[in-house]
Amino acid sequence: MKKENFELGFVERGNDHIKENSKKSKEELGEEPEEKSNLSNDRDSEEEFKYPDKSEDTENKENKEENEESIIEKTEKNKNEHSKEKETPQEKIVETKKEIVNIGNEAENNEALETDNTNNEKKIEDYLFGDFPNSEFKNNKIILSEKEERDLEGKMKKIKKDDRFKLPAILRGTKIAAEYNTHLGNFSTHTRIAEVDGKKVFVVNSYPLSLIHRALDGLRNLVMGNKVYKVPNWRWKKTYEGRSNIPVIKNSEKNMVTMPYIENVNLGDLFRWSEDIKPPESLEWARDLDLHGKMEIVEKIVDKIKEMHNENKEWGEIISPNMIIDKNGKVIICDPENLYYKNTTSPERKALDLTTFSLSTIGALEASGDINENDFEKIIKTIFERYGDDKEIKNWVSEINKKKLNFVQKVFLISELQKLSILKRKHYYKLRDILSKINEI
Repeated sequence: MKKENFELGFVERGNDHIKENSKKSKEELGEEPEEKSNLSNDRDSEEEFKYPDKSEDTENKENKEENEESIIEKTEKNKNEHSKEKETPQEKIVETKKEIVNIGNEAENNEALETDNTNNEKKIEDYLFGDFPNSEFKNNKIILSEKEERDLEGKMKKIKKDDRFKLPAILRGTKIAAEYNTHLGNFSTHTRIAEVDGKKVFVVNSYPLSLIHRALDGLRNLVMGNKVYKVPNWRWKKTYEGRSNIPVIKNSEKNMVTMPYIENVNLGDLFRWSEDIKPPESLEWARDLDLHGKMEIVEKIVDKIKEMHNENKEWGEIISPNMIIDKNGKVIICDPENLYYKNTTSPERKALDLTTFSLSTIGALEASGDINENDFEKIIKTIFERYGDDKEIKNWVSEINKKKLNFVQKVFLISELQKLSILKRKHYYKLRDILSKINEI
C-alpha cells in the first residue's frame, strides 16, 4: 500500500467509502459541497450509535474534580509505599504466584455481577440476528425449531469430538472461522461456521485443554498489570452468553456457545492486512481500505466505547482482533470472556479499556505501513478528543502508563506486544509515554 501523509483532516470525511454509492462524489452528482461534514450527517442517521450528551460532562464537572484529587492522592500514596521496599525479581515472581491463587476466589463474585442478565431483556439491533430475524427470542436467547435444534446439536457434538484432545496453539493460535483468508487465530477457543436448515451459525467451543492458554494468558495479564483475566471453563459459557453483544442461540452443550453468523471482516485483519485479505463480495469496500477509511472506523469504535462507558459498562480487552465490522459498516465488539478484577474501580477500568484500544489500534496501523511513529500522538489525540474530555479517566490513563516496567514485566513483554500487534519495543515505550502525558496533548 502506498503510504499516505497522515493529517487530522480525515475527520472531515464521511463514511461514503463503505456504502454502495461510495465512488460517486458530490461533483459527479452535480451537487454543491456542504460545509458540514458528511460524517456528521451519517451520525444523525445511524441508529446503532447513541452518542454521548455533551452536557453530561458539564453537569458532572464538580463531582469529577472532587474525585480527581482523591485519585491522585491515592496513587501517590501507593507509589510511595512501593518505593520504600524494592522487590527483587525472585520476590516479584513469588508475589505473582500468590496473586494468581487469589484470582479464582475474586472471580466468583465478579462474574456473578457481570453475567446476571437472565431477567433483563437486552435491546438488540435487528441486524445482529443474522439469518434468524423471525425466530423466537426468549430470555435473551434465540429459540430454534425442533428440526433446527436437532441439526445443530448433531454438528456441535461432532465439533466437540474433533476438539476434545486438541492442544492449544500457543504461538499462533488456531485460525478463526471466517469466509475470507484471515490472518488471525483463536487461542482459548475454537470456532466454526455451521449451517442449519440453510441458515449460518457461528459456533464457539471452549475446548478442554484451553485451560493451558487461559492460565498463561492470566499470568501475563497479571504480571503486566492489565487487571483482566479470562474466565475459567466452568464459568465460561454463562459469562459469554451473559455479555455477548450478538444474541446467542439456545443450546444444551456444555462449554459451547452458538449465535447467528454475521458476514464480517475482523478489524485485526482490516487494520493490519487490508492489502492481503479477500473479503466477501458484500464487503468488497474493505479491500485496500486507505488510512482515512480506517480512521473513520476508529471513530466509530470510540463512539461504541463511549456509549458503553456511559452505561457504566467496561469490556476487559478491547483489541482490534476482538472486533468485527459488517457489510453495512456496523462495528461489533466481541470476545466477552475477559473480566476485570473486582477490586478495580470503574474509572480505572475505563482507562484500561482506552489504553488497550489505543495501543492495539496504533500497533496494527503501524504494522500495516499506513503510519509511522511520528503519527502516534496525532492518533491518540484524535481518539481522546472523540471520546470526550473526562479528566478523571484521563488521570487514570496517565497514571497507568507512567509506571516503569520491572524485570518480570520485561520478560513477558514479547507476549504482550504480540497481543497488541506492536512490532517494536521502542514503539510500545513511546506510545505509553504519550499516554502518560495525555493531559498535556
